[in-house]
Amino acid sequence: MNTKFLEKITDYNGSQLRSGWVTQQTGLMPDALVTFTGGCDIRPEFMVDLEDLKAGHKIFSQKMLHFIGEFADHDLEKAILRQRLLITQIQQHLLQDCPSLNLFRTGNDLYEKENFKITISVATTSPTSSLFHTGINIDSRKTPVPTKGLDDFKIDPKVFAEKILTSYRDEIASIHRDFSKVKRVPY
Repeated sequence: MNTKFLEKITDYNGSQLRSGWVTQQTGLMPDALVTFTGGCDIRPEFMVDLEDLKAGHKIFSQKMLHFIGEFADHDLEKAILRQRLLITQIQQHLLQDCPSLNLFRTGNDLYEKENFKITISVATTSPTSSLFHTGINIDSRKTPVPTKGLDDFKIDPKVFAEKILTSYRDEIASIHRDFSKVKRVPY
């Protein structure tokens, strides 16, 4: 599993959630997880979540910590499971950094105190890969729904991103090691 923090500030509009974007930006081939900071303003033509698109939801943040994962398979269920693994690790690290947070996960999103959204996330497939995007608010001002972000929790986005990249990479490696330690059953 390849991982990388991109130093270049990149605003996310949804067009980045496509095959080859990670490789074009980093030279890393899938399976890969990259992270970067930048604004978020998802344009309707790049909105993958059909419920959000139908409802006309505006997905906007002045500054987020973005994660894009690309994997060399076409399995949407696996993509969703990988996405939720990332969300669970983000939750775990947020609680380690801020134990007093009233943090909970609903599906692929994290909330604080039941009404402050912390993340956005979606998984999909392309003709050549499976992908997900997860964004964590850094700046919670001017969002279209009540949010909290890393600035509110006094968490450095780059330090946090590096912890997530390491723990995610280690978890995927552990899963792959588990493949080799079991035998198939004949019945």
